[in-house]
Amino acid sequence: MVRLFRDQDYQSLDAIQNELNNIILDFMPKDCINQKINYLSLGSTDVSETIETGNSKINGKWTVEHVIANELTYRRLIFLDSSNLVQSEVEVNKIKKKQKLRIAVLGVGGGIILKAFHDILINSIFVGVELDEEVVEIASKHFEFPKNSERIKTVICDAINFIKESAEQVDKFDIIFVDLSGQVNPEGLYCPPSQFVTKEALTFMKKMMKNGGVLALNLVTRDEQTSIDVKKTIKSVFSSVYCVRGDEDVNEIVFCSLSPKNEIDEMIKETKSRQLPPNICNWLKEYTDRIEKIVEFTI
Repeated sequence: MVRLFRDQDYQSLDAIQNELNNIILDFMPKDCINQKINYLSLGSTDVSETIETGNSKINGKWTVEHVIANELTYRRLIFLDSSNLVQSEVEVNKIKKKQKLRIAVLGVGGGIILKAFHDILINSIFVGVELDEEVVEIASKHFEFPKNSERIKTVICDAINFIKESAEQVDKFDIIFVDLSGQVNPEGLYCPPSQFVTKEALTFMKKMMKNGGVLALNLVTRDEQTSIDVKKTIKSVFSSVYCVRGDEDVNEIVFCSLSPKNEIDEMIKETKSRQLPPNICNWLKEYTDRIEKIVEFTI
């Protein structure tokens, strides 16, 4: 197995193969004469280019890198202590709408969610909560996170303290995104940290929401039983719980709503049957298949 160094610039997969050819010959079995050596790539990501690296007091070593996957270029933020987990990834297009919402994002990371919705929902206001101030600077420098926008308030604090305090505030949120990562717990839960999917924490978040509001959690685990247990806890707090996962994603997005179940079911049904107007942005067309994968979680 050949592992690419993050601090090197690799021009192409062919260039990597050419560089390896002479070395690989030393490992060829003696009875393999005049046979072609095949190279296999793990996954669809072939090339990486390191943009910048650093060391955060809270999250440790980090790197921002470009990768090419399926002929598209992505920019990623990776915390190297959890090198198998991509914290943020962006290949973003814009579509503007006129909704006026109040949205909280727990876990700024690369600022991908905040930037996308800041650009889409031009009349909405946002609160981004991040424990590590240096991560916010990375997001601003490398992922075009608009930290100085009048519509974005960035709060540097522990998100647990934020939800406890916000639950008692008069101003509520239309949407809450939980996109937090941390050390993997013994049950194999990558995201969010386990303290954010307790009944107590979920109740705090429920109190933060407006009537008809939505809570969305980025759930990452390779253990199916852990996934089920987390969703059961969520279901004990929210009556309407829906899940969606892509064909190749480890990530599973869990949606919880305060709206009655019949309203949610009708909205999903309408969205699935809706014909997109021809002038809508191409990126939205690419993600309509995700709508088809939304399913209700039942115990």
